[in-house]
Amino acid sequence: DMVDASHILFATVDRNQNAVSDEKKEEIKKTAEEVQKRAASGEDFAALAKKYSDDKKTGEKGGDLGYFTKDAKDALFTREVFKLKKGDVSKLIATNNGYEIVKINDIKSEIKELDKCKEEIKKKILDEKYIKHVEQLVEKAEVK
Repeated sequence: DMVDASHILFATVDRNQNAVSDEKKEEIKKTAEEVQKRAASGEDFAALAKKYSDDKKTGEKGGDLGYFTKDAKDALFTREVFKLKKGDVSKLIATNNGYEIVKINDIKSEIKELDKCKEEIKKKILDEKYIKHVEQLVEKAEVK
């Protein structure tokens, strides 16, 4: 499955990826909640993204992220995004970068022939095994 989505990011980290103060984070969350209510009530999402999004690159394009798959973005983000239906506006999604509001513009499923995706499947399986192996090593490690 792939979704075409737009988002509004309310960053809770600075340019150096350092977290903002708890007080500032609460302030950001309040603003994000107000904008989410406006977007959910039907206000122009693109206009809100242009005005409020801290992701300036997508904000200039009305928050447009284009089409992406579940494994193409941050897991915290996609877990919530892929629960939504076409036309839905999400509640606030807390991610490592801040709070996000997402609108689903379109959803499409693509069925590929096995011959065309064997390598992709093989890579995903190997990646999963590698991650599992590293997690096991970390659990067994006695680092002080």
